[in-house]
Amino acid sequence: MDRLLRERSRTPANPTSPGREDDAAAQRLRELACRLKGDPYVLLDVVSDAGFPEIRRKSRLLDDELRSLARAPLTPDSRDRLRRLQEKAQHALWILGDPSRRAEHDANKGNDRAVARCIAAGLTVSEMNRLRAAFLADHPRHDRRAQAYRIAGDLHASRGEPDAALREYEKALMLDPLNLEVQRGFRALRRTRAMG
Repeated sequence: MDRLLRERSRTPANPTSPGREDDAAAQRLRELACRLKGDPYVLLDVVSDAGFPEIRRKSRLLDDELRSLARAPLTPDSRDRLRRLQEKAQHALWILGDPSRRAEHDANKGNDRAVARCIAAGLTVSEMNRLRAAFLADHPRHDRRAQAYRIAGDLHASRGEPDAALREYEKALMLDPLNLEVQRGFRALRRTRAMG
């Protein structure tokens, strides 16, 4: 029995046993874990006004990479890091992959361009109104200030001053990104200006 224990103690550890891990996989998990501190856009490595197809593509790439890393030998700490990354990646897609949830998330960040993506993806007027009412309930002073910027923008637009109008509309959208009227006016004016 003593001889058997001595032989086992000399036998190198199995690379898949706890305590040993794939160094490259562990390093990549540490790199990815740095994204956990950011918002869902950071985790998925997409710009904050990315289209829905790009969000789904990046989500699939991250999911594939995490599945591949899960097959590597990892320590319990690395496995825990992997689990947190998988959970956060699923949550990021849950938020950013749905126009209503994404619009709510981005309104709170003042990200009017992403809200515009949600409108283009089919967010309904009633859904926008519901989200806006909830947003303004949480930010009661935003409505009045945004209205002042919108009125100034309308005035500039009526005078044929598109640059000044766009600046005022942009200020309004920073405060009230779920205002469908301002969203439409701002985008229409930008398109008109871009065409000539």
